[in-house]
Amino acid sequence: LVPLIVNAGIDDVCLACICQVESGCQPLGCRWDVYSNSCGYYQLKKGYWQDCGSPGGSLEACAADKSCADRCVRAYMQRYANRCTGGRTPTCRDYARVHNGGPSGCKSTSTIGYGNRVMSCYYNLLQSQHPPQCSQSGCGKPVDCKCTTCQKEFCMFHFMDDKRGHQFKSEDDVQGQAYSDPHFVGFNNQTFDRHPTGDAILFKNSSAQFEIHIRNQKVSFHSNSSPAIIKAIAIRVGDEIIQYAVDRTFQIDGKPHKLDGIGIATPKTRT
Repeated sequence: LVPLIVNAGIDDVCLACICQVESGCQPLGCRWDVYSNSCGYYQLKKGYWQDCGSPGGSLEACAADKSCADRCVRAYMQRYANRCTGGRTPTCRDYARVHNGGPSGCKSTSTIGYGNRVMSCYYNLLQSQHPPQCSQSGCGKPVDCKCTTCQKEFCMFHFMDDKRGHQFKSEDDVQGQAYSDPHFVGFNNQTFDRHPTGDAILFKNSSAQFEIHIRNQKVSFHSNSSPAIIKAIAIRVGDEIIQYAVDRTFQIDGKPHKLDGIGIATPKTRT
């Protein structure tokens, strides 16, 4: 058996949000789910419980006891989260996705929606815990307070060769996907597999200072089919707009720019 180690890296807020997403943080009874029972506060399965050290005498007893279930989740995260991230310090999103998808869960696209739900709870809890105003120091001078509760956000663009499409990924914030002809995975894990035309917002942050737009346009492959494909992607940061189209045209604020040293014409798909 794996020894139960309680000093795992997952923080209390992240743990509370996983509990909330799984059960409303209630000691739910066991239910049949994907060939096995899922039990208690964290909807633990037998394999998960065994991997965390089999505490509490039985899966059912530990899963229904909050303290035991907490220790089990922490031990599981300590065992697998760093392996999943390849040694990078795991974020709450990583922990959530490992909890949902197992030892390699932080790499699986099937856990994106679950991670988003946990992170929505996580940021809301952190915001509620942040004091509305700064207190005075002992000597009466104002305290220079800075909000540090929110993790730094950054985004990356990846080309998904296996799906012939594109994925927008942010390590510390919401994630969504758009690929092929076209398919979308939203931040709440809802999927859209259809062929609409026009523009769709793939991402928009709460301050409305950052947006990612996808443009779909009809094409004709043969006489009986006229689907829509992803024609262009536009990223807005403040008042600046960057657009990249499938014909490899690239522009910033409506002006053509060079990509990899190559001059690029103004896209015809931009409005």
